[in-house]
Amino acid sequence: MTAIKYMIRYFLCPVFLLVTSYVFQGCSSTNSEMDSLAPAVPSNLSATTSTSQIALSWSESTDNVGVVGYKIFRDGQYLQSVGTMAALDSDVTGSIQHCYTVSAYDAAGNESAQSTPICTTPSSTLINGQCSVVPETATGLCGVVLRGPITPVCNAIDPCDAPFSAGFQLKKDGVQVSAFRSGSDGCFAVQVPSGTYEVVPDADAPILFPESQTRSVDVRADGWTQVELTFDTGIR
Repeated sequence: MTAIKYMIRYFLCPVFLLVTSYVFQGCSSTNSEMDSLAPAVPSNLSATTSTSQIALSWSESTDNVGVVGYKIFRDGQYLQSVGTMAALDSDVTGSIQHCYTVSAYDAAGNESAQSTPICTTPSSTLINGQCSVVPETATGLCGVVLRGPITPVCNAIDPCDAPFSAGFQLKKDGVQVSAFRSGSDGCFAVQVPSGTYEVVPDADAPILFPESQTRSVDVRADGWTQVELTFDTGIR
């Protein structure tokens, strides 16, 4: 009888362990291995333009397990991946249009279709004194930055009121809400809602006492507001 018990244990236990191991291994498969559903297509893609960069944002995508990231495409080519609903493209040139789309992906590698594209053009020039190539449906501030010494010495080589490049902060009620940099032609464009803002030169701007040379501007609600900002560069 003892020999029979031993044989049962010897032959059946490995089978039981094998079956048990198979069952538990099958049940322990991760969600990512079993997930085959792609996330929903990102929606509400929007773009905010300036002279040197394009900021993108969109609504959060949904997934049966969870979205882990988004892929951004520019002009049909992969640009970058991010883990939030926003991205910044700083490799742009004024007056050149770019079109963007966004897709969402999950931990299993499932990827959604690309979103509806949005096309925009950074502006860095004025045409006939008017802001050019800026989104027609948006509001913002655009124009040209000029140097204007208080007691200038003007000549053909170093004229007064010449455009220059510098960085600026845009503040509302003392809080920075955006930033921009004028191009070598002095032109700039930054998309912001209507309201009253302060244009504050960066500390390293080629301006005499930049911290004291702020300019107040009013951005209208029915389109782009064009301004001509003159700063004392200290050139005499």
